[in-house]
Amino acid sequence: MSHLPEVEAKVLETTEAELLPRLTELGFKPYFKGILKAQWLVNPANGERLRVRQEGEILMIEHKELVWGGTEHIKSNKETGFEARDFEAAIATLSKIGLEKAGLPSIKRRVSYVLNYTDSDNKVRLDFDTYSDLMGKSIPEFLEIEATNSEKVYTTAEALGLKRSDCRKYGPEDFFKHYYPNENV
Repeated sequence: MSHLPEVEAKVLETTEAELLPRLTELGFKPYFKGILKAQWLVNPANGERLRVRQEGEILMIEHKELVWGGTEHIKSNKETGFEARDFEAAIATLSKIGLEKAGLPSIKRRVSYVLNYTDSDNKVRLDFDTYSDLMGKSIPEFLEIEATNSEKVYTTAEALGLKRSDCRKYGPEDFFKHYYPNENV
């Protein structure tokens, strides 16, 4: 299943508790609360990567392709994926065809809110994530803003009282380097 491009930015050290009154004012509704477990796999022949991610009862296998449309602070990916049933079996099956685990599985707590859920062109999702285990380390709570384009990400950040310059296009390795600069990824 191919999705609309994922356009997102992370805002470090921003918590659900501090933004909850503003989320309510803006009309965001609770969407998900639970644990996410993810494992990246890489094709050693060409570097292509797949992510196996368990979000509650939903297990997704997704390929992410960087697409144009990001900015200095925002990344944009096209996701193509499908649902599976068993986290470990999915990884074992993908390993059988030559994909290799890229690092350790990551585990994080997520609380999500959504605005305009039924309108895919205007949908905005806010995820408050805390890594309990990212490459063996913890990462403090942060906010991910996801929308259909960069401008919506920026206007959402500003509506929450944040600045455009607060937005980062961090991935897991960037978080690790930010919080643990003297350790190897």
